[in-house]
Amino acid sequence: MRLAATAATVLALSTAALGLTPGAAQAAVNDQAVSGVASPIWQPNAPVDALANANGVIYAGGQFTSVKPGAGQSGSATARTYLAAFSASTGALVTSFKVTLNGRVNALDVSPDGRTLYVGGSFTTVNGTTRNRIAAITLSTGTLNTSFNPNASAAVRSIESTSSTVYLGGDFTRVGGATRAYMASVTAATGALNTRFVPTFVQRPAQTCPTNPPPGCTTTTYTPNVLAIKVSPDGTRVLAGGQFMGVNGVSSGGMASLDPTTGATEEWDANTAQPINTNCAGRVTSIVAQGTSAYVTGAGDPPGCYEGTYSANISNGAVNWLSSCLGASQGLTIMNNILYKGSHQHDCAFNQGGASGGFVGGTGRGGFIHHHLVGQNLADGTFVHWSPNTNGSGSAATGPHVMANDGTQIIVGGDFTNVNGSSQTYLTRFLANGDHATPSVPGRNINSDPFGGQPGVLSAKLAITVQPTAANTLTVLIPTSDDADSGTLTYRVYRDGGSTPVATMTAESYTWSRPTLRFDDKGLTAGSSHSYRVTASDGTFTSALSTAVSGRVASSAPGAFASVVSNLNPLLWWRLDDTGTTAADSSSSHTNTGSFQGGVTKGASGALGNDGAVTLNGSSGYVASNTQITAPNAFSESVWFKTTSTHGGSLLAQSDTRTGSGGNTDRAITMDNNGDLVFAVKQPGGSSMFGPAVTSFRNQDTIWNDGRWHQAVGTYDGNGTISLYVDGQLEGSTAGTDFNGNPVLAAGMPTSYLRAGYADLSSVQIVFGINFYNRSWPVSPFFSGSLDEASAFNYALTLAQVQSMYAAGVAGGA
Repeated sequence: MRLAATAATVLALSTAALGLTPGAAQAAVNDQAVSGVASPIWQPNAPVDALANANGVIYAGGQFTSVKPGAGQSGSATARTYLAAFSASTGALVTSFKVTLNGRVNALDVSPDGRTLYVGGSFTTVNGTTRNRIAAITLSTGTLNTSFNPNASAAVRSIESTSSTVYLGGDFTRVGGATRAYMASVTAATGALNTRFVPTFVQRPAQTCPTNPPPGCTTTTYTPNVLAIKVSPDGTRVLAGGQFMGVNGVSSGGMASLDPTTGATEEWDANTAQPINTNCAGRVTSIVAQGTSAYVTGAGDPPGCYEGTYSANISNGAVNWLSSCLGASQGLTIMNNILYKGSHQHDCAFNQGGASGGFVGGTGRGGFIHHHLVGQNLADGTFVHWSPNTNGSGSAATGPHVMANDGTQIIVGGDFTNVNGSSQTYLTRFLANGDHATPSVPGRNINSDPFGGQPGVLSAKLAITVQPTAANTLTVLIPTSDDADSGTLTYRVYRDGGSTPVATMTAESYTWSRPTLRFDDKGLTAGSSHSYRVTASDGTFTSALSTAVSGRVASSAPGAFASVVSNLNPLLWWRLDDTGTTAADSSSSHTNTGSFQGGVTKGASGALGNDGAVTLNGSSGYVASNTQITAPNAFSESVWFKTTSTHGGSLLAQSDTRTGSGGNTDRAITMDNNGDLVFAVKQPGGSSMFGPAVTSFRNQDTIWNDGRWHQAVGTYDGNGTISLYVDGQLEGSTAGTDFNGNPVLAAGMPTSYLRAGYADLSSVQIVFGINFYNRSWPVSPFFSGSLDEASAFNYALTLAQVQSMYAAGVAGGA
């Protein structure tokens, strides 16, 4: 079955709740200095796979045969075969540097004294002179160093030099006529082999397809190679990563710490914990180091293999932190204590939320939203506010392949053909001179992947909405904007074309993690209509005004919440203002009572303002129905919730067991670690190689863990369509489809126990791929926060009915 699903989430803040008033001071968070706007640089005509810099010059190597001026630059296309040089200050081609090779460049490295450029690849001549896959260029003259000639038998893919030694990694099995498989050490002066350095690499077994393979699955054989080499800052270790299963007879995965003289294996404890190991076909692609720590990333072939980033102590490889995002990563660089990464990151579901990410990606490749460029704190791996983006092109479209910096800018090479939506081919750079990005216009669909997407699958719902709620009130929900190099933005709301804002609010957001602000415009005339437009500002740059969105004030106040819900005839209705051991059922039957389990605190301030709620401790507390409810086909669930948790948890779900773990879970409204909401319905029977057969809806960017009350409603219409509503708005609907695009009906459980605050989620955690590192989302299935007014219905609520409940809740009448 193909899971035709995306996502749903949003978060709401009012000016009163934020303690802000019109004209409040702007906030501007910028936790790193690099601009999110690309600066001009000449453009190669094919991918860039290697970068180096020295003496005010950027060197790029790859698959290209010519380069041309970038946007706003003068000049014409110029032949450059696989290697070119550009001014670090202007990005212009350095015409005096012209080295002609006859094959691809995979690796570049400048000697510590800045005088020599080492070049590795698949070429066999340099400026007409034979040089097999490795050469040295004297930078002062741009000529071949005729003394240096290691002579590798196959492609060189990584180079790391010291003042006396050059380490080579790649596909070769011989260097200088002697047997040296995949890694060698040679002298910097002549390229003569250092015969004492003899590590041996263990080949990874072939990756075979499962018994019932998915379409396109083929058996893959992996030849060892070394793709990344880094000498530790103190010179005591050589770190090597690549496509191998171990080193020197020890199965340890694609990462090794070696003695720099002999190649003997040194301790690297991360091999026993990190998932680039023997049970997944992954490989280390980039290693950087600073101080006493190394930073490692990789790529995997089967879905779910490790492709994140980790930090480890160089002395023993003990892991400092681990960021388990999925999406092949190939480039790392460190500047100003920030780790900048190039990848096609699309899923961080197994991280804690907040600045760690924690976002759940698409459940199929067509639903991926790629974040190709990100920055992380060296200390703990949390994300900083840097999120320019590229596309990916070609048969192995990663996007960025390699990252570098010269202390003043981040340089990126890869297979991309545009940056931030504008044409820019294979090479780009971002200057470290402050904030240059203008926030996106509020309400634009800014977080769908502009370079892909699955037909018929909804992307993020980012429209500004206006709805009547309390008496004489319109409630405006404003999805926050995206800014490639700022975190906290200021939003100004303008009514009816006025020039003075009627509200000013601030919110912090990441491109994959954005709240929706709530403004309750009170004191309006019943029956009147009003329009609203919004801007976003980082304190320096301000977006254009959003498109005007209008709403009409209700002619009368909404009914009391109790009356509205009673008229909808719920199967079960827990008001959760109880003081005893039982959650009373306020439905007409009064028979579906609940029992409080574990860490439940009663008497918290409720969603309606004048009744109570329960607070759950996030580790043992929940509410479970004492008897089963019957809803064999169409149904709805509703609950109000409030949390700041970054551990996620189950809000409402139905289970075939009354309490405890295990059993089958269905019709689950779940918060992931990031604060997103997911509504999932299991298909009757069957599963796929990626997990159980589930129909779901989820947005991939909006979050609701803002510490404010929200209402979530999930519905199933009995004919294959499920819908998720948050705060009175339809976040989206979706239906499961098989590989042929035919609808798959989600019948669900005919009878079940309702649970609020906890359910076993192992059977409904829809993710892309196999979870090789045995981690789950959310961090805890137990919800940490407050719940109120939980209800269930044996039919699908309409939008109008959902909005009537939300309006009554905003009005505050019990």
